[in-house]
Amino acid sequence: MYMLDMGIIAGSEIGLLVKSGLFLTVFALIFSPIVGLTCIAIAGIMHFSPGDSLLFCLLGASASYIAVPAAMRFSVPQANLSLLLPMALGVTFSFNITIGIPLYNMIIQHLFAHLF
Repeated sequence: MYMLDMGIIAGSEIGLLVKSGLFLTVFALIFSPIVGLTCIAIAGIMHFSPGDSLLFCLLGASASYIAVPAAMRFSVPQANLSLLLPMALGVTFSFNITIGIPLYNMIIQHLFAHLF
């Protein structure tokens, strides 16, 4: 029921996505890897195992696909879910599944092979 409600709210103002889409899409594609790489650095400093490092990186690089939209909806009522949901679920999630996970895993494996 929750996801249906969020989808209805997001779809009601879909025209705003067209107006703001390019900036938000570029931001979603750039910010996620920046956070992911920062998490890899933190995991290295904290001497996490490769698996723990990847999980930590993925959790940091994700847009918290369910929790953040719900939190934003209630804590910042003027937040526009028509922009938030497509960026979190459509862009960042898709990026992390197709490019992010293999990229972060490759970096972590390379670092662990050479540094640890």
